[in-house]
Amino acid sequence: MGCAHTKITSIKNPESPPQKYNKVMVMANPTISLSDRKCIETTMVKYIKEIGVFCESAIAIMPLKNYSSKEEFSQIAVEKGFNAVLFVDLSKIYYEDLNMPGSSSTYSNRMGSVTFYNAGQNVKLPRMDFQISLLEMNPTRPVWTSSTHTSGGASVTFEKMIDSLSAKTASKLKEDGII
Repeated sequence: MGCAHTKITSIKNPESPPQKYNKVMVMANPTISLSDRKCIETTMVKYIKEIGVFCESAIAIMPLKNYSSKEEFSQIAVEKGFNAVLFVDLSKIYYEDLNMPGSSSTYSNRMGSVTFYNAGQNVKLPRMDFQISLLEMNPTRPVWTSSTHTSGGASVTFEKMIDSLSAKTASKLKEDGII
């Protein structure tokens, strides 16, 4: 299954009053595939709920609606009673090549020697960068923003990488006093 690791850098808006948000909607970028968006939203919701915050995904609440802007979506979120929206934007997905060089080993005994050769291989390691921001709903203003980098081993799945991203993001939101 492989493992993944997420690094996160965040900034709180110094102009936002200190407040913890207790009803959060998660919205992944609607331009990505529906299956990836659903994975991101539902996994992020799971980890935020584990902290004790009421949280729902945009897909669960408004599955077939297209939004022209964050502002339009924010207005609908306010109407649904949410006091914050966490926007998750997949900035970049790419692969880092790792070249594992070949090697040889020779084993000897009384009968002679044998040499084994390993030709080496190229491995592609998945990488994902996200921009994540939390907007207060009334009034609509940015409260918190972050840049993340998630990296995984050669056999890691997309779901495992999103799990790492979501766990780290929820933890950082709590650490920063946002939720």
